[in-house]
Amino acid sequence: GVFVVNLATNKEIFRLRGDKKVTHVCWDPRSDNYLLVSYEGGTVVMYDTDEPARSDTEPRAKFQIARGVHNLEWIPEMPGQFVVTQVDTSVMRQWNISQSGGAATLLKTG
Repeated sequence: GVFVVNLATNKEIFRLRGDKKVTHVCWDPRSDNYLLVSYEGGTVVMYDTDEPARSDTEPRAKFQIARGVHNLEWIPEMPGQFVVTQVDTSVMRQWNISQSGGAATLLKTG
């Protein structure tokens, strides 16, 4: 699992439970509360750590990356946007938290 701890108070503020293997964790650079997590198999979820009552089954947003996630990063200049590179491809896609239905292909090489 993943534990988020406030280092100033040494108190746990958020915990992800379950047996799913976490592959990436990425904080939103514009917010202390939004956390992107990718799991083995290509699921990407966004959690709001300010809502500790929400469980793994109730993330704020959820996306499925068909070929799995190679890398995951927020785009600091674009609120709510993040990019994903897929496993075994040379494709980078841009996603929007409020539009979980699809992505724009930004770069494809080879």
